[in-house]
Amino acid sequence: MTDPQLLHRLSTLWFKYRGVDRPARRHDYTDSSDRNRQILVSNQLHFSPASQFNDPFELQPKVVFSSDGVANEREVDEFVAAAAVSSEEERLKLREWAMAEACEPESAAVFRQQAEQRIRDRLVRIALCCFSRRGDDILLWSHYADSHAGFAVGLDFSISWPMIVPMPQGPLHTTLNLMPVDYGLDYPQVDLDQLLAQKVNAEQFARAALCTKFSGWAYEQEARVALMDMPAGPYSFPPEMLRAVVLGARMLPAERERIIDLALSRPNPPMVLEAKIAPDRFGLDLVVVSSA
Repeated sequence: MTDPQLLHRLSTLWFKYRGVDRPARRHDYTDSSDRNRQILVSNQLHFSPASQFNDPFELQPKVVFSSDGVANEREVDEFVAAAAVSSEEERLKLREWAMAEACEPESAAVFRQQAEQRIRDRLVRIALCCFSRRGDDILLWSHYADSHAGFAVGLDFSISWPMIVPMPQGPLHTTLNLMPVDYGLDYPQVDLDQLLAQKVNAEQFARAALCTKFSGWAYEQEARVALMDMPAGPYSFPPEMLRAVVLGARMLPAERERIIDLALSRPNPPMVLEAKIAPDRFGLDLVVVSSA
């Protein structure tokens, strides 16, 4: 069983699971694109496009309307008054069109579908990096670390992760934060009436849309970091965030030594541990290899 004091030290970290990068696994492999070296040498983590997630039930927010999506005459008049029309004739035509389009339940249903699709199209352009609170979960090692032949890194998110985001008006200096995933049985909902009226925080909605999963995934204890309107790929993190490296229970000896060498060659080496198959239960014990 993993030492309780060690578990306490690891409880402050969030873990990123990795398979082992090598030429036999990737047709486009090069030393510079080796994602294990990117993490352990270049201090970079790969952000994936949300469109490539393995769960087709993700990123499926449902649009609802407080008003059932049917506009009333007052709302139509406000819309027409705000429109830039140059004549009374154009204003009357616009009002007639708006009354026919916006005040019909059938139009509301079409608009709901179009709004949901636009929101989904926006969400899949977001790049995400996913982490787990656990470094010793059997299923996580099986699913995300080459069936226990890969490794995991533990990052300390109490350390600030600054990021410069290019914007049309100039670079935006921001800080990346973890967003915990919520688990449930229903898709997240957005009330478009309240969102458009700014009665609902758009950032809170984005978090719900990006970080709501089916309850069957709850064992992952996941949290995510998102980059809005940024391409997928490697992004730098502060090197002091990396506090632990955990070797998989079925890691090949040569890969094991390579990862240990890369980890211990860092200016501030992380703690290196090994996940060992527990002898008396379905579980993994974490054992310290180097506490340098």
